[in-house]
Amino acid sequence: MVILKFYNALKLSEVPTYLLLTLEEQLKGRLTSISKCATKPELLVVAYRNLRITQIYFCSMNLLNFDDAAYSYYQSLRQQKIQVGTQDLRIPA
Repeated sequence: MVILKFYNALKLSEVPTYLLLTLEEQLKGRLTSISKCATKPELLVVAYRNLRITQIYFCSMNLLNFDDAAYSYYQSLRQQKIQVGTQDLRIPA
């Protein structure tokens, strides 16, 4: 598959690290794109290709877990009633 060859050909000195939250947001966006293809079925192949590319990309990356410690920190930030979105509070956690 061309996509796999592309990612295998990348010579990264370090594998980037992302938040698990980043993966969640990317997948939600890809799945929303697929859902919207009900009105434009000609775009369905592209939407599924983009989902596959995203899956392959993130499988080769390090992902930071949202574990119990992160959840506790997230809860303490929420209790401070900081005026940002819920997802934004999860980033520093």
